[in-house]
Amino acid sequence: MSDLSSHAPVCHYIMTLLVVDAGRGTVEVTIMDPQGHKDKVKPVIHPMNKDGVYLVEYTAIEMGLHSIVITFSGTPIKNSPYGVNVGAASNAKAVYATGRGIQPRGVRVKQNAEFKIHTKDAGNAEVKVQIIGPGMFLLL
Repeated sequence: MSDLSSHAPVCHYIMTLLVVDAGRGTVEVTIMDPQGHKDKVKPVIHPMNKDGVYLVEYTAIEMGLHSIVITFSGTPIKNSPYGVNVGAASNAKAVYATGRGIQPRGVRVKQNAEFKIHTKDAGNAEVKVQIIGPGMFLLL
C-alpha cells in the first residue's frame, strides 16, 4: 500500500460514548484497519462534559471490516471490539428520476404513473421512495 496521503477518505464517522456512573478513568479507542494495522486510522476523542460523555471521530481511509476497541481505564467496555464494515462513499447527486409519473403537470387518475430512478455512478446505497398523496398520506 502506498503513502496514506495519496488516499482520499472513504468515510468520516462520529460516535458518542457514555461512561456515566463508571467512575473516574480514561477512555481509549483503537481502530484496526482491514489488514490489522493499528496506526493508520487515528481516532480523536473529545470529552463533551463532566458527566462522562465523549465524542469520538475518525476517518476510515480503506474499505473493509475495521475493528474498534474501546477501553475504559484499560478494560474493554461491553461488546468491545466492534466491527464496522466501511464501504465506498455514495454520491446522492448522481441519482435522478425520469418518466411520466413525475411530470410537473401531474398524471391522470387510474393511469399508471411510472418513473425510473437512475443510480449509475452513485455508489452502493439503499434507494427509498415516498409517494405522498392528497392530505399528506403515504402511498407506498
